[in-house]
Amino acid sequence: DTCNELTNHSFNIIAIVPQNTEYLERFSPLVDVIELSNSTSRHNPFLKRSLLNIIKTYRPAIVHSHSAKATELIYSIHQALGTFKHFATKHNDRKGSIFNKVQYPIAVSGVVAHSIKKDNVAIVFNGLTYKQPQPLIKSNVFTLLCVGRLDPIKQFDKLIDVMPHLPFTCKLIIA
Repeated sequence: DTCNELTNHSFNIIAIVPQNTEYLERFSPLVDVIELSNSTSRHNPFLKRSLLNIIKTYRPAIVHSHSAKATELIYSIHQALGTFKHFATKHNDRKGSIFNKVQYPIAVSGVVAHSIKKDNVAIVFNGLTYKQPQPLIKSNVFTLLCVGRLDPIKQFDKLIDVMPHLPFTCKLIIA
């Protein structure tokens, strides 16, 4: 979504993704997508070489990485080349000491920002493209709406397990 939005501002945007990644169809045709065929391990020297070659070829002014793995790779290339500004977004407050080293760290919340030991941490909340909501369906049953990605860390499984034990009728919607 960020790449797509930036194309609206006359920037040349390149997204580097693992080969056969999900959601390729969500990229705007204005985003140049480069799929890496190498293993995505941060310790793979061929992956690092591929990224280095891409950066040398396209000579970007800014490289924006997401996640600790990608940030580690780009950080090492930035240290070697120093030809671009490195922004890195951290999405959670777990581990990720690499974000303490990057030039321009970004956090998606205040809690995440406090997990980065630098003075220049910017907080940029995850944005969503506005879509007209569907009309609400009125119900006499208490309804609980939980929004989040289906990832074990969100613990929706525990929520689902406890639902039948509630002392009242309740409907659960997970979005």
